[in-house]
Amino acid sequence: MRLWICIFINTIIIDRLVKYKNFVILSILLITSITFVIDINVDNKTTDNSKNEPALSLSEHSEYYPHHVPNFDMNAQLIAANDNDTFISIWNTTLPGTLDNKTIRLPIKDLDSRNCDVDVNWGDGNTTNITDCSDNNQKTHTYNEPGIYNITISGDVPIFQFGWTNSLTAASLKIIEIVQWGNLPIKDHSFYFANNLVLTTTDAPEIIGDSLEGLFFLAYNLGNYSNLNSWDVSSVTDMSSLFRCQDYNIVNYEQIRCYKGDHFNGDISLWNVSSVITMNAMFKESRKIAQNLNAWDVSSVTDMEGMFGSVYFSNDRQVNVSEWDVSSVTTFSYFSSVSDFNSDISKWNVSSATQMNFMFASNDQFNQDISNWDVSSVTTMAHMFSGAYLFDQDIGNWNVSSVTTMHYMFHRSQFNQNISNWDVSSVTDMQYMFGSIYGYIDPEDQYHYQMPRFNQNLSTWNVSSVTQMDGMFRNNIYFNQSLDNWDVSSVIDMQYMFCNATSFDQDISAWNMSKVDNMNNMFCSANTFSTPNYDKLLISLANQTLQDEVELNVNAYYSIDAFSARESIIENYNWTINDLGLFVPTETVTVTESTNNTETLTETVTSTNNQNTTITKTETGNGNNTITEISTIMSTISENNGNSTNTLTENNDTPDLTSAFSNPSWLILVAAVGAAEIIRRRVS
Repeated sequence: MRLWICIFINTIIIDRLVKYKNFVILSILLITSITFVIDINVDNKTTDNSKNEPALSLSEHSEYYPHHVPNFDMNAQLIAANDNDTFISIWNTTLPGTLDNKTIRLPIKDLDSRNCDVDVNWGDGNTTNITDCSDNNQKTHTYNEPGIYNITISGDVPIFQFGWTNSLTAASLKIIEIVQWGNLPIKDHSFYFANNLVLTTTDAPEIIGDSLEGLFFLAYNLGNYSNLNSWDVSSVTDMSSLFRCQDYNIVNYEQIRCYKGDHFNGDISLWNVSSVITMNAMFKESRKIAQNLNAWDVSSVTDMEGMFGSVYFSNDRQVNVSEWDVSSVTTFSYFSSVSDFNSDISKWNVSSATQMNFMFASNDQFNQDISNWDVSSVTTMAHMFSGAYLFDQDIGNWNVSSVTTMHYMFHRSQFNQNISNWDVSSVTDMQYMFGSIYGYIDPEDQYHYQMPRFNQNLSTWNVSSVTQMDGMFRNNIYFNQSLDNWDVSSVIDMQYMFCNATSFDQDISAWNMSKVDNMNNMFCSANTFSTPNYDKLLISLANQTLQDEVELNVNAYYSIDAFSARESIIENYNWTINDLGLFVPTETVTVTESTNNTETLTETVTSTNNQNTTITKTETGNGNNTITEISTIMSTISENNGNSTNTLTENNDTPDLTSAFSNPSWLILVAAVGAAEIIRRRVS
């Protein structure tokens, strides 16, 4: 069934298709003094316009439109416009915001000396002439019924800008489509948080000022809008966050659906960006972008921080930026962090760059040759390749002499190249540089590749300026290189430094640790750190002037050789030392006497710490249990795990060993690891 309605109008009517439930409303453009025809098709069939031009439909974005709008008023959908200077838009009053579901407030604002004389057709038969652009009452309209309405704006508009703040109050979620820009002036943050907005325009807006910062920030339904190349951006200097999606500071996170939207991937390859200075976070979190931007003149850009951060490409759809002149860029921080950017940037001139922190952090695809980069001006490389699982390129020739911060630089990275020639004399922070904050992952686990694999010679590094080494090799199960020449006299924090570094077993007794005030879990779970190397460390520490009340955790035994040193550290500096304790082997001593008055001592020592053992036995006493005669018998044996038996034969002129060792008043002290001593002496 169809109902035909004829309306005579003495103006030009723009053709427009609007769909609501099973109604399709089609306005047909007539050029003369006009009969306007409305075809209401209750059978849900679309009637095209008489000029056979494509009708503009909201159906492609129906996810963001209400399923039911009560008392829909078809008359409110008629768009009145008489030239190309009129801004034509579609709004849905029922979408979220601080305004009620029947109210729209236009984001028209005063700007400098620009005139305010705005004519608004609200699409429901009502019009407003705004003469005070600071008056919210003039910019606000409440409809009789909630629904979808066409709003046109003409006249002198100072600026159209939802803005960084109060965007919800200004109904940024309620604008769902722009059909024609007309003469509407826009600037930075004009459509901030307009995350239901679709562009179907064929013209270009008027850009006021030199900034487009945040223009479509969180407008994540722009999709493949193709008419952007006609925009004149030649005077723009700031494009930061222009197409950025995510905002982690939004209070109502449920409204942020960047992962659902048809993210921006419109063609902007022809833009003249020669005046742009900052592109900070320009495409950040715009998940689907795949552009050939190679022709862009970015020679004036100084800031590319986060430009492609959290942007996901595919192997055959990378953004092409290989020929960019980035010689003026000083900041590359977060450039492609948390993304799969893997474009060839080997030719880039980065000589002006000072900031490269997080540049490729958590980028699980990047593995390009950047060996020839001039990084001599860079001061921070913190997190630069952290989580960049595939990156393993030769960067051993980099001049890093200006770098002061390298913390987390290769955290959770597969990087394992020779960087022994790096000049790190200016670096003050190396925490977690080759480590991982995450615990050990079983080699069979699919995420094992996330563990650090670095195991290269660093013995010649000058680390005299470093103050932070906490976690430096934590959970690195491969590293085992000599570090005995390191000057760590400036280090104050070594907590977790070798924790779970299950291959590390090196002598670091030459280290000056007098300034270290945090050794908590320094060797936790480092189960290959040997007793001899731990002994040397304790003895060295006992001879230094240390910080008070430090906690040292070592997953190793100490021997009798380091017993007094350990006690001295605890007593003199009130340290808490948590280790595996004093190594004590199992010993059995038996004495037999032959008929010719020759006595034999048979001793069995069991080593349980997989160490070579040297035993020195001192026997003191005589058969009468008085200390009047002393005999010393020395014997040295090498022992591995298991039992070792040593037999000593006494001559006739020695004391009666049988009596001496069977008397219960004799105390036997046993310690055998490294250079160990077994002492038997009478205590009464």
